[in-house]
Amino acid sequence: MPLFQGGENTAGAPLVSQEAARLENALLTGQGVVAQVPDWRVADTCDDGAGSPTESDAVCGIFPFATQGGASAPSAGVAFSFDTSANKVYLHQLGEDDQILRTLDALTSYTEALPPQMTGFEMFGKFYFCPDAREAAASRKGLYVFDPAAAGTVTGISADVGGGSAALRFKGITKHRGGTVLGWGYLSAADPARPEIMRYCKYGTPDTWVADTEPTTAGFFPVGTRGLPVTACAAAGQVTVLGKPTEIFALEGDYSEQFYYRQIGQAHGPLSVTGMVSTGPLAVWMGEQGPALSAEGGKVELLATNRLTRRLKTYYDLTYAWAVHDSPRTRVGWLLRRSTELDGTALTAAWGDQILWWDYQRDSFTIQGTPTTCFSIGTTEGAQLTLAGPNGAPSSAVVVDVTSTSATLAWSNAGADDASQIYLEYRVVGAPTYTVVGPLSPGTTGSTVTGLAVSTDYEWQLRYYRNGVYGSYAVGNPWTTQSAAAVAAPTNVTASDPATFTSKGVMYATVEVQWQNEEQSEGAAVLVWEGTTSVFAAAESVATLPVPYVVWSLTHPATTTNYWYWVQARNAAGLLSTETALGSNPIQYLP
Repeated sequence: MPLFQGGENTAGAPLVSQEAARLENALLTGQGVVAQVPDWRVADTCDDGAGSPTESDAVCGIFPFATQGGASAPSAGVAFSFDTSANKVYLHQLGEDDQILRTLDALTSYTEALPPQMTGFEMFGKFYFCPDAREAAASRKGLYVFDPAAAGTVTGISADVGGGSAALRFKGITKHRGGTVLGWGYLSAADPARPEIMRYCKYGTPDTWVADTEPTTAGFFPVGTRGLPVTACAAAGQVTVLGKPTEIFALEGDYSEQFYYRQIGQAHGPLSVTGMVSTGPLAVWMGEQGPALSAEGGKVELLATNRLTRRLKTYYDLTYAWAVHDSPRTRVGWLLRRSTELDGTALTAAWGDQILWWDYQRDSFTIQGTPTTCFSIGTTEGAQLTLAGPNGAPSSAVVVDVTSTSATLAWSNAGADDASQIYLEYRVVGAPTYTVVGPLSPGTTGSTVTGLAVSTDYEWQLRYYRNGVYGSYAVGNPWTTQSAAAVAAPTNVTASDPATFTSKGVMYATVEVQWQNEEQSEGAAVLVWEGTTSVFAAAESVATLPVPYVVWSLTHPATTTNYWYWVQARNAAGLLSTETALGSNPIQYLP
């Protein structure tokens, strides 16, 4: 139940709607407040707990971004998703309609157990972002830039700011007066653990960060008490609020003048990197006593009433707060994580499940449960239509070829969905988990799985996947791999004496290789192999003949070169017999 109703009556309170934009396990404020997709990820490593295959990704940041660049349609925003199974963070450029315009690998070898908290903004037609996983300063990933031109690129930004060229391992970034990038929590590669440091790059593209030789373009300054970390920053009019848990400052100055800051508070500072936003004139954040703000860099004011403050401190972990500004409805929202049930039972979930809304036009609060658990909230530009999920399921799923260690599987997309990716799963019958193959490209109608055990029963299924949503399964017929000794090898392999003839002044010799077929199954074939050494692995196949062929002729220019021959059988399933060597190996093509 909400503590307070928003607006003048209960109908004015924010309610869950299915008209909002959505993307995997993230909430986006849209044309109805919040919405979800059916298969949100809920566990500590983003697993959904639904058995096999385990879902392993979670959206960890959503931001407006209007530059189209080389995308196929107008851009509405960017979203970041974390995949713990691939150890990656992906960047998705979102369109104004129902599509993800493109996806890029933003961070590879990202091995944290939980998704990072992202700060970022659009500037100079690019998107700058910084992931914070609360790791040590020397291990942070740092500052990155997404350039949407052409196919799109994501690049880590490095500079020599002391200790040699290294990634700018900020804890977070913000924008000051529209043209300056501020990064906090990092001094240099030689001395990274200086959490009170603010770095800046003034009125120039920070893709190549300028070293500290020009203080009017780039530099750094410490803020407040040494060792006390800067936690979050946001604009408040023409100043930027620099928030520490117990010290809060307002930063002024721009390209034409040096930065200077003044303290505006000693309490109610932000606790979460992503817990502070700007509404324009206001910087608003979640502090240890509840929501607080500064207007135009003025004094810090605590917003919540005593009743709400007590509730937040008792039942919520306020060090985890994801803030969003919902400007069309004049609201600031925080995604919060409960730490305690109403009966006092401790909770240890890694995700948020409640949103606290502050309507700054009416100065009222509403607490709302999310449709399900999630890691982040955000906004995008444009129409914010629902992203389409898959349509239907694959059909006519059959096994078309089996060997002792592989199987070729096929299906049809006719009348269903050829615009979605496909995930195929197979396992030994009765095994607890599936092996997952995918994502396969839209329109794919077959795949070969290898590395199977011989003489083993397998089962399989597959389904469509699009925009974070899986379709229903189509189940294929089971199969059994062949035995390793299922094909009988040819016997009595012999060769005739070379028979010579001359053509255009060149002497040739022909040899007939003969054998007896022991493999008589329908569709069986015989392979003849030729090599210039006695090693079968180095030989080449020179003939593939259907049974009942028992003879093959080979012709070479007359030569003293030695040739070795083998004959091998293959059944209709592609399983090979052992090879049988020619008894009179080697052969010379001489009369």
